[in-house]
This record gives sequence, structure tokens and C-alpha cells, in this order.
Amino acid sequence: LLARLHALPAADLPIEGPTTEERAMARFVEHGIPGPDVCRWIDAHHRQTATTVVHLDFHALNVLFAGARPSAVLDWQNAGVGDPAHDLADARLVFLVGPTALPAVLRPAEQVLRRGLAARLVGRYRHHRRVDDAQLRVGTVLAASRRLLGAILDRPAPGAEATGLTSPELIAALATTIERLTGATPRYPSA
Repeated sequence: LLARLHALPAADLPIEGPTTEERAMARFVEHGIPGPDVCRWIDAHHRQTATTVVHLDFHALNVLFAGARPSAVLDWQNAGVGDPAHDLADARLVFLVGPTALPAVLRPAEQVLRRGLAARLVGRYRHHRRVDDAQLRVGTVLAASRRLLGAILDRPAPGAEATGLTSPELIAALATTIERLTGATPRYPSA
């Protein structure tokens, strides 16, 4: 389904303004998250390989089904035009580090399942569209940085419990992903 979305002819759409990548970089600079070292890494490695409609929050909870077939995609607030490899990377990242409600004893099995689902997503996508692996990596850094910034900005007030998309575990997983892929330590305020 994501590959079909990326097949839409973006050149025919009346969309003006910056790409999703340019918007993200502007927000990173504005808030100082994930920091200058990560931003320099993105600048050095990003090259626009294609421009198409991107969703930037594509996951199972944002897809409606009619029986076993997908019938609609919801939650278009992050959409724009950008590199499809970056959108695929964001969808894959949700599988890899998304929040969990499982007890700790089940998390190792969950991680195996998550890696399998992420690999299947990319494999099925590759069946329909070519993917530049270098841009998939850049897209993962962009996606993790976007989600890290969102988690930091949306954290609850001191004393309130952070859960789900603002949990310390998710923030740590996003920061680890960024550092593993770039070699740069992301900067962000602690809780």
C-alpha cells in the first residue's frame, strides 16, 4: 500500500513550499534537537533520489480495512512531498522502536517479531519499487530525529507519567538508533 501511495504523481499536485526533509531540518535547527552533529550528518548524506507524496506516519493503526483488504489511509497531518525512501524508513522505524505495552518478560520475543515485520515491510515494498539503501539509512535518521523531537516537545509536565510516544524507553531507543547510524550523539534536554 505504501508503494502505491508513492506511485502517485507528485508533480501533478498543487503543493508548494519545502519538502518534508527541509521542514524537518528547519524544526531541528529551531529546537536544537537532535543537535548540530546529527544535522551535519544528515546534510552530508542526504540526497533527494525522488520526490513523491509521503505520509510520515504510516502504520497499521492508520490503515482502515474492508475485510482483509486495505481501504483507506488515515492521519495525514504529517503528509507532504518528500523522498519515498524516507517515508518507508519512518514506517519501518515504527515497527522497530514503537512503544510497547507488553511485560518485560515478553519483550525479547516482541523484538524478534518487530524485526521480522520491519523486514517484511521493506521486502514487500522492494517488490514494487526500487529503494536506495543509503537514503533508507538517512530516512531512518530523519524519522528517528523527528520522532525524538516530537517526544521531547510532547513530554508531560514534571511529576506526570510519560508513556507511549513520550516514554523514556522510546526516547532512549530513538537516540540509540540515531547514534548507531550516524556515530553522533543526539542532543536533547533530559526529563
